Amino acid sequence: MYNSPAHYTTLLTTLRTKFPVSAPQLPSSDPLHTNAGTLANPTFANPAPASGLPSNATDAVLLAQILDDLVVAQGKYVVMIAHSAGGASSTEAAKLEYLVRERKAKGQKGGVLGILYMTTFAVCKGGSASMRFGEYYAAVEGKDLACFKIHVRVFLP
Repeated sequence: MYNSPAHYTTLLTTLRTKFPVSAPQLPSSDPLHTNAGTLANPTFANPAPASGLPSNATDAVLLAQILDDLVVAQGKYVVMIAHSAGGASSTEAAKLEYLVRERKAKGQKGGVLGILYMTTFAVCKGGSASMRFGEYYAAVEGKDLACFKIHVRVFLP
């Protein structure tokens, strides 16, 4: 299954009534980058591209470029919403220098306020989804992960 921003049309339309929104097509889930046809007509009969398949790291590079523009160049505040494998890519892209607290300490405006993980694993930088299972998962269940301070907030209009 290939995900595209079109899957989130209702959510994106709602968010756009109050906020500017960027919803890029990630290379790892784009059939045009995986030699699997198009979003409208995917095929799994084609071999992988000679250059290899795009990875979460490829997605993270794209997201970091967007953060560079929004945070560094424009001084905007950003909340990232990550779905599925985008959780790992978003975590990798949200480098320390993009975080609000780091930028504020340097007298800079803007920054990443947080990442909303939507039906995905919250993966620490350098970690993997598989670390969330087995003994590791049992050890952290119900506790903050070393790389995350878990907050639950409800935002009402």
